[in-house]
Amino acid sequence: MTESFNPYRKWLGIPEQDQPANHYRLLGVELFESDPDVIANAADGRMAQLKNYQAGKYSQDSQRILNEIAAAKICLLNPAKRAEYDRKLKQIVAAKGSDNEEMRDGTSAEAVFLEFAPRSALSSMPRASRWHSRWQLPLILGGASVLLITAMAFWMRENVGDTSSEHVRASLPSRDSTALTKPAPTDKSPKSATSKEPVKSSPPAKPAPDQGKKPEKPQEAPTKQPPSEPIPKKPVPPVKPTEPKEPSPPEPTKSVKRLAVPSEAEQQAAEAKIREIFGNEIAAAKTADQKLDLASKLSKQGHATADDSTVRYVLLRMAGEWTALAGELGKALDVVDQMREGFDMDALGMKADLLAKAIEANRATGKGESHIGAMIGAAMTIVDEAVAADEFETASRAGRMAAAAARAVKEPQLIRDTAARLREVDRMKLKYATVKKAIDALADNSDDADANLAVGQWQCFVKGDWARGLPLLRKGADEILAKLAEQDLTQPKEVADQSALADGWWALSESEQGQAKTAVQTHAAHWYKKALPRLSSIDKLRAEKRLESLAAANTAEKQPSKPSFRRGVSEKGNVALAVNGATVSGIAEHAEQLLDGNTTAYDMSGGFAVATVGQPFTVTLRRTYQLREIHMLLWDRDPQQSYNYVISTSIDGNEFTPVVDRSQGVWNGWQRISFPSRSVKYIRVLPIRRYTVNKAGSDTKRFAVVELEAYSVLPGGR
Repeated sequence: MTESFNPYRKWLGIPEQDQPANHYRLLGVELFESDPDVIANAADGRMAQLKNYQAGKYSQDSQRILNEIAAAKICLLNPAKRAEYDRKLKQIVAAKGSDNEEMRDGTSAEAVFLEFAPRSALSSMPRASRWHSRWQLPLILGGASVLLITAMAFWMRENVGDTSSEHVRASLPSRDSTALTKPAPTDKSPKSATSKEPVKSSPPAKPAPDQGKKPEKPQEAPTKQPPSEPIPKKPVPPVKPTEPKEPSPPEPTKSVKRLAVPSEAEQQAAEAKIREIFGNEIAAAKTADQKLDLASKLSKQGHATADDSTVRYVLLRMAGEWTALAGELGKALDVVDQMREGFDMDALGMKADLLAKAIEANRATGKGESHIGAMIGAAMTIVDEAVAADEFETASRAGRMAAAAARAVKEPQLIRDTAARLREVDRMKLKYATVKKAIDALADNSDDADANLAVGQWQCFVKGDWARGLPLLRKGADEILAKLAEQDLTQPKEVADQSALADGWWALSESEQGQAKTAVQTHAAHWYKKALPRLSSIDKLRAEKRLESLAAANTAEKQPSKPSFRRGVSEKGNVALAVNGATVSGIAEHAEQLLDGNTTAYDMSGGFAVATVGQPFTVTLRRTYQLREIHMLLWDRDPQQSYNYVISTSIDGNEFTPVVDRSQGVWNGWQRISFPSRSVKYIRVLPIRRYTVNKAGSDTKRFAVVELEAYSVLPGGR
């Protein structure tokens, strides 16, 4: 630990008197916490926080504490190890007569900490922290003081012949005038030799601390309670002045606050100025290429304009419009995605406007059927995004334009696909009218049972947002749903309870149809997969059959018939799940673990897939999605193990474009990769390296991955 910097206090908020902390204190959870989800989440949160400091001034401190937290996580997530750790922790407390509050500060649990801590953590700890606690330091220093003073007295007796305190004091160099004026003790027993005055004056070569300055700890230690008792009473730590909090580094994932959209009058004034500047280019923009060239100039100028948000907004808006007028709808929608990163705007409404412009431009230019197909694919993406955001007017508008475009090219499959989607949107629009009333009712009375039921069913069965929907169903008017939701929210750990909960949801799905049936069965599958490894043979067979039927139903869903659907659809939640039809190839061992949705139940014995370094593996999604994020959980039960990799995506399985290159650095645990929205059906991961510290002979070819996830609609419907 850096001499003047205490990372435990600065980063984790653990006071000095509580260090070294026991495992529970280190993770920031309640003493003897047993819920594995609470422990795992707390450890992951601590590790994510500490990784912010890996490249800074205190990188060594960061890595050391990461190792300690990982060791604590491994210990507490293993029931047998946690039981042994808790037993020894309680024994130490009982031996000292301490209560739980004393255990929280880590002092009474230090021996247990040292026994369970990893070697890497111990070797990098400060020497004092490795072998002493707050009562051992004064004991050792006090004993040393006794020996030193006794030796000095003996030397005086032999060489001077006078061992009186006055004679001894006069023979020593004058160091502290205040000490010389104090009366010396007349008792020459070892007890008097440990008094404060002789100890302060014993090291002749070290100058006394300045008046008012806090003495160094080694000088303070002998002034504490003499080490004559086997277990001294803990001294009350001095009250320290409040220190200014060290500023935390900026969160890399925190988005910049979005600006308000300029008023109509402000936009008109800014557009007049822009048209005056770009008048010649606007007048000359007749062909599609000229319009794209103009759009490019407007876009570059917009991104370069930092001092006037109104001008920047209008420049980018005009760039999107001219791109759509060139018939390039996909590029125009990308401009809108860029705009909404900086402005709090109606992005979906603007996308629908651009869709109308692009379709009209396509009719005027007479571009081929493939171009219309691409626009229909983009239109369906707008529909999906609008449905996810509960903006059904926009969804219906975009759906009608897509259906009209399909009829214009007289392509039967396109007509059927767009018409079916439009009918589904219209049905959801009617349902949402009722749900909206229920939402308004909940605003007035959060205990309204009928309103809770309506909104809960909407969130779970239609939107797939079970985290928001289950608490509502629990308070709803349907007793069966309320009971299932109550059981679900308790997060059962016993296999019988998990299996019963899965059976309950599956039985409920039989009374549902279409999207609602699939949503409920998918949620039931979540619990089946948790229970599956521990189920009895007959129950396991039934669960496997149901999981297979769900996967087959998802796979059998009709795919877009035209390869011209170049822009993918958007769906809420993780779309890279086996139960949703995703598959994986190229995995060496346990491929089924990669897309099973399980991100907690894994350890050294299993729960993860194994790829081979240097050999890529590919996840094939059920359909083409408009992805924005890919998450990958690398095996992290060994804190000294790290990985390197490259992730690429493709729409056709032939040409892959990289989204992240992490062939350098140290990577393990959750990997969250964000990128500009793109159409993806194939995700390819190339394992570059596996490295384990101090294990040169370990197998460096096994690349362990717990889970891979893919998201097209980000949290909050963005």
